[in-house]
This record gives sequence, C-alpha cells and structure tokens, in this order.
Amino acid sequence: MKRKIYLSFLAGFLAFSLASCGTLIANSDSTSGVNESSMTPDQRAIYEIFLKYSASGGNLTYEEWLDTIKGESGKDGLSLLTGHGAPSEEKGKTGDSYIDLDSWDFYVKGTEGWARQGNLKNPDVEVFTVKWLDYDGTTLESDTNVEKGSTPAYGGVTPTRVNDSKYRYTFAGWSPELEAVESDQVYVAQYDSNAQTYTVTWKNYDGTVLETDQNVDWGAIPTFDQAYPTRAEEESCTYEFSGWSPTVSEVIADQTYMATYQKTTKTFLVKFLNEDGSLLYSSMMSYGSAPIYNGTPTKKADAQYTYTFKGWDKDFEPVTSAATYSAVYDKKVNQYTVTWTASGYGTIMSEKVEYGKIPVAPEESSIPAKSSTATLDYSFYGWDKEIMAVRGGCHL
Repeated sequence: MKRKIYLSFLAGFLAFSLASCGTLIANSDSTSGVNESSMTPDQRAIYEIFLKYSASGGNLTYEEWLDTIKGESGKDGLSLLTGHGAPSEEKGKTGDSYIDLDSWDFYVKGTEGWARQGNLKNPDVEVFTVKWLDYDGTTLESDTNVEKGSTPAYGGVTPTRVNDSKYRYTFAGWSPELEAVESDQVYVAQYDSNAQTYTVTWKNYDGTVLETDQNVDWGAIPTFDQAYPTRAEEESCTYEFSGWSPTVSEVIADQTYMATYQKTTKTFLVKFLNEDGSLLYSSMMSYGSAPIYNGTPTKKADAQYTYTFKGWDKDFEPVTSAATYSAVYDKKVNQYTVTWTASGYGTIMSEKVEYGKIPVAPEESSIPAKSSTATLDYSFYGWDKEIMAVRGGCHL
C-alpha cells in the first residue's frame, strides 16, 4: 500500500489538547508566530520536541508539525512518547505515539504493537509494501515502508522447496526480476527442477544381485541388460524364467525386481514289459508319482505249462527316473489224458499224466484176451505205439 507522510496522514494518539497551542502565523520562519507564554506545560513539552526536530534539520513548520502528530480522541492511550531508537513493545499503550529523536521516525501503537508511520524529516517520501512469496503462494516475508526508488532486498533465509518423487528443486531467484520500487510489488520464488534419479536393483530368486542400475531417471522404464537369469534344475523339477516381480513399470522411486520362474515337474518314461520283453504299456510319468498299470498281463499257455500272472519283477516305487517293470508269471505243468484201449473191447484204462512223465501201462492181466478164430489164436503182444514221456493226449 502506498503511503505519503504529510500533515494529518500520521495519526498519533496524544493526550495533549493541541487546539490552543498559540496563534500561528504562516511565514518562512518555522517558529515564527508561536506564543510560548500561553502554552500549558504539556504544550510546552511538545514545542520543545519540535525545537529539537528543527535543530536537527527538520523542515516542517510548527503548524505542519502539529498537524502531523495530531491524534484522535477517545483512545486508551493518549500520550506522546519520545526516545532514542525504535520503541520497545512494552513501552506505551494502544493509541500512544512515539518519536525517535535520532532518526525522527514516527510510530503509532496499535492493537498489534508499534507501527512505523514515516519520518518527520522526509515527509514527502513515498513508501510501498513488498511481499516475497514462495512458489505455492505462502508468504515468506512482507516488507512495509519500502521507500520509492530503493531496491528491495529479501532478508530471510534462502527459500527451499521440498523435493518430490519426480524432481529435485534448487532456488533460482525471483520473478519478476528485482528492480527499484515504484509501487507495491510481489516477488515469487523460482526454482530450477532437475529430474530425480533412482537405483533399480535386479535380483535372482534367491536374493543374488544380478544387476544394479543407478541414476535411472524418474518416469523411465528400466531394462535388464544381461541374458535372462537362470535357476538350476532340481531332482524333481526344472525352472524356466518367466519375468519379474513386481511387473516392470515406470521409475518413481528406488526399486528392486525379483526374477520369477515357471516350475515344471520332471517326467520320466516308465515301461511295462511282458515276460518275453514285448512292450505291454509305456507312459511319461511325473516325478514322485506312483507307477500305474491298468489291467492284468497274460501269457499264452504252451504244451508243458499254463501261466498265471504273479506280479512284477520289482516293487513299484515313486517315479524318480526312467524305469522298466517286467511281468512275472506262475506256471503249472499241464496234464494230459492217456487212454489204453484193446481192439474189440474199447477202453481199458484212462488217466491224467503230467507233461513229460511216462505213463504206466495197465497190468497185462487186466488186458482182455482176444477170442480165437477158426484159423487163428490171439495172445497180447504189446501196444500200438512206443510208451514214452507225455507230450500231449494220446490213445494206446
């Protein structure tokens, strides 16, 4: 706000009745026309202050002086105080006025304390208010009574702006540029912004650091610059790289990515063979699973034996590698019927004889005699074929 210190602009809150300070005659002499003999003690005290002011080079006439320090009635404090230097806050009451006898600065005490109103020796100097704001509009400093033509100066600590995830900020000056004061002015702090950089760390599944990327700009998409990481296979499974956790995205802070893998359980070929080595069934079975064969293997009977499935050549165990199981059979010796017959009489004896055993012929006494004919007599001579180990059913 512009202020012009002249005449009644300065409102001091005084206890003095200034209306009867004597007859004043306007002329070039600042003290001419003053009737000192009619002054009251209070008026005399004011006049003596004026004399000091004039002796120090002040150029106001006594009439202008009185108009300048004239106060309003009805205030709590109505005293004119003087001293050397600015008034202390504990001095005076609301409504009091104060003159600094060294600088001739004039103050009035308001509800918020003493406020400088101007200088009695330089009543025509215009003053303005200069405000210093931070980037967000926060008031950093407010300078009142800045004289016209002077260069404003910020008296606080260098402004700072809190870095955010995207930028680091460094104070760069004020906008607009500082120049001589000609009116109320507002200056706003300016900052240079530099992109924040972050560290991106790439780790394998076990926490081993694979790569560290430093000074990665905010907003950039980080990249892993080596061959895809690997994970050693285990007895039961293999691993294939499948990506990173979390999903790679724009950099907004320091970030660590962990390699992830697709786990695949190992499978092995399990074969089931018949006793002769022929393939009954085969399958790729998962590590740790139990071998399974559906059905019952069979083996065709031969002349000597009939076969019954007994089991496998070894117990089933959880799959840990390729395996072969072979069928095992129980065998039973075949039996054949051997029939002994006599011509004309039919069956003499029939019995079951195991394969490979020699049948025992009936006793000769049990063999019926053959009746004689007119020309021939018959006696038992033997059997129509050689008795030998059984290789199948036969008649004798």
